[in-house]
Amino acid sequence: MGWFKPKSWILNSLKLVDKVANKLSGGKEWETISSRLGKVLMDPNASGWATGVAKGICGALNVIDKDHCIRSVEEERVELLKVMHKMKLAYEELRSFKTNPLTGGKGEVR
Repeated sequence: MGWFKPKSWILNSLKLVDKVANKLSGGKEWETISSRLGKVLMDPNASGWATGVAKGICGALNVIDKDHCIRSVEEERVELLKVMHKMKLAYEELRSFKTNPLTGGKGEVR
């Protein structure tokens, strides 16, 4: 098939639909519904209908993919750490300039 990988395309499409549905229901755009439900399960203070929904959906997903919701939270944290690392590298590069490319002046970025 060359460049087209159906399994990868399907998984990426499902993840996109998941993130859009999560955003439309009040979640963060980078977060999946599984990650959001996993956070509810991990919260010792969570109670009420959200906990019941999280247990039900994550329980069903566990049949297909063990610990799916909990692993989704960890995957999200890893992605955020990668972004933070890139931001740190960019900040360090910016500080290394002799003149500030943002202001045109000399000195360090503060």
